[in-house]
This record gives sequence, C-alpha cells and structure tokens, in this order.
Amino acid sequence: MNRKCQIRFSAVLVLIALIFAGAEALAQTTMYQAKVDNFLFLYDATSSMDEIYRAETTRRSVLAREAMAAVNKDIPPLPLQSGLFKIAPSLSIYQDMSAYDTNRFEFAIAQTPLPARHLGPQTSLEKGLEQLKPVLSRLEGTTALILFSDGGENKGGAPETVMKELYEQFDLCFHFVSYAHTPEEKESVGRMSGLENCSLVISGEDVQDPRLREEFVREIFYRVIRDSDGDGVPDYLDKCPDTPGDLVVDEDGCPIAKRMTLDVKFDFDKAVVKPKYHSELKKAADFLQDRPGITIVVEGHTDSIGTREYNLDLSRKRAESVKQYLVEEFGISESRISTEAYGESRPVADNKTDAGRQKNRRVEGVFPEVFLKK
Repeated sequence: MNRKCQIRFSAVLVLIALIFAGAEALAQTTMYQAKVDNFLFLYDATSSMDEIYRAETTRRSVLAREAMAAVNKDIPPLPLQSGLFKIAPSLSIYQDMSAYDTNRFEFAIAQTPLPARHLGPQTSLEKGLEQLKPVLSRLEGTTALILFSDGGENKGGAPETVMKELYEQFDLCFHFVSYAHTPEEKESVGRMSGLENCSLVISGEDVQDPRLREEFVREIFYRVIRDSDGDGVPDYLDKCPDTPGDLVVDEDGCPIAKRMTLDVKFDFDKAVVKPKYHSELKKAADFLQDRPGITIVVEGHTDSIGTREYNLDLSRKRAESVKQYLVEEFGISESRISTEAYGESRPVADNKTDAGRQKNRRVEGVFPEVFLKK
C-alpha cells in the first residue's frame, strides 16, 4: 500500500471511529420510558391473507411476517411482557406471555405458518379474539395488542363486538398493521380501529418505511427521555445538568460529596472531644492538609433523649467543639471549616437501645468540593 492510500485508509478509520463514538455518546444520553407493560402480536392467518397485496407480487401473509420481524427489531429492550399469537381462524400460541427478548421473539415470529387456502368465507377474527380473554386476565398494567390483518373474511362474526368487551374488561388498546385492499376490508379495519381514540393504524406499505415504522413503534411503546450529561437522571428532573459522567449523583442529578464518618463519640449530654479521638480527627486533618483548596462541613448529631430544641443546640456545640480541635491541634484554618447542627433528626441507629444512642451521639465530616466517583 503506497503512502497516499495509507493516508486515505487512516482517514476512513478515523471517520468510522468518530461515527461509532457519536452513536455511543447518543446512546448514553438517551433513555426510553415504556408506555405499556405488555404487548401481544396478533397474526391473522385467514385465507384472505394468502392473497397478493395490492401492487405487490408478495402475499399479504409473507409481508405481515416480515413486518412483525421489522417491528420487533425497532422495539427497544424495555422491561415488557410479550406474547405472539395466531389470532385467526382460531387462537394459537407461538410465544406465551413472558419477559420480552428480541431474539426469542424473532424466533417465535419465524415459526408462524402461512395461511391455509380455501378456509371459506365464514372465517372470523371474532373467535380468536374471544379466546384471548384468559390470556389478558393474567396480565397486570397496560397492554398493547398489534393486529397484523387485512380485516377480511369476517362475514361469520363481528370482531369489533368482542373488542368492545375487551376494552371494557381490560386496560388495553388495539393497533393495526393493515393489509386491507378492498372497500369491505378497509371498512372492517376502520370499524375496529375506530372503537377507541388510542388506536393507531399503519398500512402494509408504510410499515416497510423505516422512518414511519419507527414512529409507529415509538407511539405505541415508549417515550424518548434525554439525559444530556449521561448521569442516569433525565433532563427534566436534573437539577445539576452538567455533571461529569464519572461522578455518583443523587436523585436530583447532583454530585454526592465525599462524607467521612468520624468515629468521635460523646458522653451523654456532653460536647467535649476526648483526647483518645486525636488519631481519628487526624484522618480528617490529613485529608484537608493534602488538599489545600477544599473545605469541610462538620455535622453534629445527638440521640433522641431530650427536647428537639435542646438536642439541636447540643449538636451545634459538638460540631463547634470538633472544629476547635481541628484548628488548635492540627492548625487547620477556621475559614476552611463550617458547622451544621442536626440534633436528633438523622439517626444512624435505634434510639431505643444504649448502643444505638451512643452511635447517634456523633459528628460527621462532609467535603463539598470532593465528589464520589463511580
């Protein structure tokens, strides 16, 4: 390979790397919130689905199975329960309701049969829909049912009548991938999809368009939630939107400061720091001396004996006592130490026991400029 080709080849590799890096960054800042808890694919295998679809040269049933596979790939890995059923001429299970897995669902789709010919004009969706009731009764939450059908050959029944019953009994919505071609078929799909405002309909042609199919899937299954700083807290809840991605954050998306539980215990109703805690406080002093630019907040706490007002004042005295010790014994500047008093409001142990109350008579050190890392 000559030098010019090497340069071009390297440039292509860099471009590919940038593309993948961008895609990875986008994935890290995008989350998906499920709109439903369960979904069912309902495959219509009546004989009319064996006919050629419009100007296509392919049978409707083949296109429907291809559409099921494509829709399946567009569903994000959400915590859903999923099932695949041949709905007509009668109900058959190709995957019973279970935790959604893209690959397992793809395998189930591949097992669905092509329609048998000459099933007759009395074949109906009604029977299969009626048989769905025991399946739906086992589900919790909201359910989406996606029917891949032409709406045809329903002279022997009224599927919309059963759908009305299902709407009344269960928290669900029917959606349609329609292969209707004749006026009668279109009218049938229209009656079924018009029962509730929640229903979406996409045609057999449009479902082949990746953009339109993705929109159809998104409207049914999920909301896109942005997380611009990649901290796991969506933007609309994030009170600290520019947090570096390597930091641990709280529920508001804000970095969590390093906290040092100082093993300095106090006698009951006392705020005096005993000399035996010198080595313990030296840990905090060393941490501060090694990082000249940071500060510490000394938090004081008490057990629950006494009034809230008294304990609040006692906790303040304990925090001030530790601050004074750090200043006098270790030479830490007063300007780098602030105090907070919490009284009995933040126990770490049960106040009903002597041992628990002893643990609650404590101080803690918080370093606001030092954050926990993942």
